[in-house]
Amino acid sequence: MVFPFRKKKERRLKDKYFERLYEAFEWGERLAKYVHSLEREREELAEEYREARRKGDFEKAKLLEQNIEDINNKIMKLKKLLKIIETERKRLEREGEYVDAIASMSKIESALRSNLWLLSEALRPQAELVLNRMEETLSTSRKAALPDVDTDFIYKNYVNEENPRVSGVAEEAVPEPSPVLLVDGMVAKYDFEEVVEKVYKVIETYVKFGYSNKLSVRKIAQHVGVSEQEVRKALSELEKRGKIKIRRSSS
Repeated sequence: MVFPFRKKKERRLKDKYFERLYEAFEWGERLAKYVHSLEREREELAEEYREARRKGDFEKAKLLEQNIEDINNKIMKLKKLLKIIETERKRLEREGEYVDAIASMSKIESALRSNLWLLSEALRPQAELVLNRMEETLSTSRKAALPDVDTDFIYKNYVNEENPRVSGVAEEAVPEPSPVLLVDGMVAKYDFEEVVEKVYKVIETYVKFGYSNKLSVRKIAQHVGVSEQEVRKALSELEKRGKIKIRRSSS
């Protein structure tokens, strides 16, 4: 198995998310071996089942058949978990950004938690350790807060028509939006409720000073520091709550 951060000292992104994902991918190799051992066990039971049938021991054959079915179900579920891990590994080889790491870890963490009970006693302790570390990292990210939207700053720099930064270079003056936040070296996903609140604060600011005609999804995204997709979700939520009314062009 080869991926960009196979060796920790050679990894390009030495970040908590990638450390945790590296551990999950490494553990996935052990899981693959475990699944292979289950497949061998299934074959051995299948041989015993055929032998019992030949000897007419149908009671034993029935018990063996149930055992084989149980192992089949376990193999099927664990292979789905393996597929998720492998898919995310390949995706991160192509897209090694922070936001991709967050999405990958969330998927793997959820799948691993759902299948933990299927693991052997020998395999479970390391799986629990990997899972706990991922949950801790994701929990840290959920505690992050968006920076405050400063009304005076928006008005003085991006709303006021008399300010030269509004024309020509205004779009360049605001940093490009990012769907993640770096907090103490950790990657943090924004809380949706906070996004909704900050988006509404920007709208209020523009309306207050009579510049609502200057508003756009992109401009709001730049002020809040999130993607335009997140802004659109927030706007839809504000409309549902009756806070705003979105004008939609007729097609």
